Amino acid sequence: MAEVMGAPEKAMISIRDDGVGMKPETVSDSWMELATSGKTTSEIIDADAGESKVEPRLSLGGRIQLGEKGVGRLAAMKLGKSIKLVTRAVDADKETEILWDVAQFERARYLEDLRVPVFVREPDVFVGADHGTLIVITKIRQIWTKANLEKLILALKRLASADLKGFSIRFVCPELKIDDTLNPLELSGAPYAIEGSVDERGKFNGTMKIMNYLGPKPLELKSELVIDLVEEANKTSPRKAAKPLPILQPTRVGPFELVLRAYDLDPAGLRQAGLGSAEREALKEMSGFSIFRDSFRIFPYGERGDDWLELNQRRVNNPTLRLSNNQIAGFVHITRNGNPNLRDKTNREGLIENDAYRELKLLLIGLISKLEEERFNVRPRRKLRLRVDKVAIAMEEARKVASDDAEVLKALDKALKEYGSVAEAMEHRNEILLQVAGIGMAAERVTHELDRDLRLISSNLNALVAHVRVGAGLAVINPILESLLGHVAEMKEIVELLQPLQTAKRPRSYEQDVGQLLQSIVRLFSVDITETGIRVKVEESRDLKVECTRAELMQIFMNILDNAIFWLATVNDRRLNLRIDGERREVSIRDSGPGIRKDIEDAIFEPFFTTKEEGRGLGLYIVEDIMMRHGWSVELLPSDEEYSGAHFLLVFEHREKEVGSNDR
Repeated sequence: MAEVMGAPEKAMISIRDDGVGMKPETVSDSWMELATSGKTTSEIIDADAGESKVEPRLSLGGRIQLGEKGVGRLAAMKLGKSIKLVTRAVDADKETEILWDVAQFERARYLEDLRVPVFVREPDVFVGADHGTLIVITKIRQIWTKANLEKLILALKRLASADLKGFSIRFVCPELKIDDTLNPLELSGAPYAIEGSVDERGKFNGTMKIMNYLGPKPLELKSELVIDLVEEANKTSPRKAAKPLPILQPTRVGPFELVLRAYDLDPAGLRQAGLGSAEREALKEMSGFSIFRDSFRIFPYGERGDDWLELNQRRVNNPTLRLSNNQIAGFVHITRNGNPNLRDKTNREGLIENDAYRELKLLLIGLISKLEEERFNVRPRRKLRLRVDKVAIAMEEARKVASDDAEVLKALDKALKEYGSVAEAMEHRNEILLQVAGIGMAAERVTHELDRDLRLISSNLNALVAHVRVGAGLAVINPILESLLGHVAEMKEIVELLQPLQTAKRPRSYEQDVGQLLQSIVRLFSVDITETGIRVKVEESRDLKVECTRAELMQIFMNILDNAIFWLATVNDRRLNLRIDGERREVSIRDSGPGIRKDIEDAIFEPFFTTKEEGRGLGLYIVEDIMMRHGWSVELLPSDEEYSGAHFLLVFEHREKEVGSNDR
């Protein structure tokens, strides 16, 4: 690709291969004739057996020929208005050239009115023993951006499966200084994987790998896996219709092979899998299930964001157990001969959604479900807080009473397990709601900060207008303008501080500097701190860095500092001490306020518990919830002589795996 990022009249796109090429008669009678049967399947008659079977046409190299509809060549017209084709067959002495002027197609009323000369000449492009085909496209229709080119490179890397032998793509783009062979994208290091084949009766036979994270260190478990997917699918398929169509045996989809890899995308899971930044980017591009026919990919399956198996919807209903589309990288391998019912749509946008396609989806969902169940059994999960979970406590008490009745015990165990799954799913949804609530509370706290600046800006603007009307000079106007700029800068700083709390996209976890962020939070509360007359002291013995989202860390400190400022306003001695100990990975927050009464110490972290007249009782609950999700802890410590009020200790202890929460 040359000059494609510059002027269209200079740009050129060329595609050259070293394939078998075409003879002159093939060019004129097949390539120039649309919708010909040059690459369609052929029928072979077996006279002895008295039956016929369909066989795909093969290239001289033994590869199944693609493009049986005979209209794909028209796609080149979308790239440019002038197309030149030069080709030379393996056993031909001469090469053939044609030149298409797209304007001819646009002027012609009927295709038979077109006249495209075919030139046969001595080899000029494919000289010596060279053979193949060259297509050169000029007068391109649009300028290519860097993003367009990068998308093309990615698509070319994913064009063929990694196991396709003897096929490679060299990509040359001088503008991007690229001249390289594009190797297929590959992923490794998946903690959960299934690989094998499904036969014509829907039986899967293969292997499964599961990483067990429940022990002292991760343990890889490998096993043979044989499943009758048809039987499982007919049991679990959704009953949307009165009589849902069962999967037949033999299936209409036919046999196929597959590789399924699944990943945990939380920070701990990515570290445990050993995925670096390159692998994470590859996972983003390869997530979902791709389909390959005869080693070449069918679009759009496996494109970024394409959830054709509707995995995300399944996960909404059971987020604890189910995998989302961006957590898997799956590859289905079908063949034209073995899966004739999986046919392309006319517009090439995927497969026709017939019974064979429906069966393929159900069989794949069956395998994904198996992997989800095994993953669920070995994933560390947060424990239920049984001391406040009356249902779980009652079930445990019932088990003790029924300890001699095996049937009752079995029923209770099943009920407790199912209840645990439901409770954990509810807890996951609760976490999402708490994040939204925390964001709203944080915005509410700084509203008066912005309101103060807006009032001052309004006052300055009124003064500026009055001075301008009476013809005041720059000596009077400049101080007002500087004051305006100062207040605007303050508002901008507040908005920038709140930027991480936006939820348009799910935020990523990064290494955060606790000291820097804590200083920013103090600045955010500067108006309250100043108006209340609080003396703030920040001490930092050593840098402390933790891995989480900036929004999470902001909510932790904003909630605690907001409480401290509120209660310090009720006393005369108003001091606040923030101490960061990087070596011990701790942050201590002490104040000289009224402190927390002994009789409510056990309740302050409970949701909706508050002693403020207009409080919501969510602040400290959100703090503890965020800390516990990362395996950290927050404690209320006894006050000391220097600071007689509340004393909170935040322990950012790094752990390699998720752990259960501590009962209080």
